[in-house]
Amino acid sequence: MNRPCPKCGHVEPHRSLSQNNLQYKWFSVISKHTGDTPDMVRAQCKLRYGIPLICAEDAKFAERWQYMTKTMTYGEKLTAALMLPLTQNISREQMCEYLTTIDQVYGEMGINLPNRETLFAESMGY
Repeated sequence: MNRPCPKCGHVEPHRSLSQNNLQYKWFSVISKHTGDTPDMVRAQCKLRYGIPLICAEDAKFAERWQYMTKTMTYGEKLTAALMLPLTQNISREQMCEYLTTIDQVYGEMGINLPNRETLFAESMGY
């Protein structure tokens, strides 16, 4: 039995639309705190947390990523990460792990990211 994701509440085998929407909301919130654009935050999260998650579970992807990026600068790796359709191809559990990591890392920086309850309250004007 699939358990619901603690951040978004979904119990689907593939990453859900609400998980996807949540990550984009978070990128916007993080960008307001860091001064980076939401796209830069997205690239950083994909590179720092998403790609290692996929590499840990897919040796072929890890080998290709290493080969492709071994001579790239950090900036070039960010650009490459943005071009990969990373989160659309991952499972609900992988997306939950990705979101949880982002929440923990930025939470430790003092950035409080909204969860589904706060987003609901916000949308209802509470």
